[in-house]
Amino acid sequence: MRLVGAALIAAAFAALGVSESLRLRRRARLVSALCSGLELLRGEIVSRLAPMPEAAERLARYGPEPARGFYAAVCAGLENLGGAEFSEIWRRALGLLDLPDPARAAMENLGGSLGRYGAEEQAAAISACEQELRREAERAAQEAQVMGRLRAGLAAGAGLILAIVLY
Repeated sequence: MRLVGAALIAAAFAALGVSESLRLRRRARLVSALCSGLELLRGEIVSRLAPMPEAAERLARYGPEPARGFYAAVCAGLENLGGAEFSEIWRRALGLLDLPDPARAAMENLGGSLGRYGAEEQAAAISACEQELRREAERAAQEAQVMGRLRAGLAAGAGLILAIVLY
């Protein structure tokens, strides 16, 4: 019975480590998807001169998969404005995402510019945010690769040590 308990402890810690590794990978994919979504958003605003509600709806339907939920939350917020500014709706939608702080800050800054200025100014703000997200996507991918393995290994090792101590 003690052996089964020790094995369960080791397995639980290993699962925790794998879960953290997967979270880091999802985060890297999300930042990359947001970056791709910004390319599409810039096209919608500059080429099609689409208003923000229409552009957000299009991205919620056809944008990169990991970022669709964000744009869907923006659309839902726009439908229920209730006196809220667009930047606040954008910030609330960002709250649903697991983003690194630099990426979150860049996206929040962008939310303050969208819908307030002309197409060219918005395109410049999107490009600046996109550059920051590209840098952050590279960092997140490296972190997922290195730290993901490290955290998974450390958690599995800690589980084994605890199982040995308790056995």
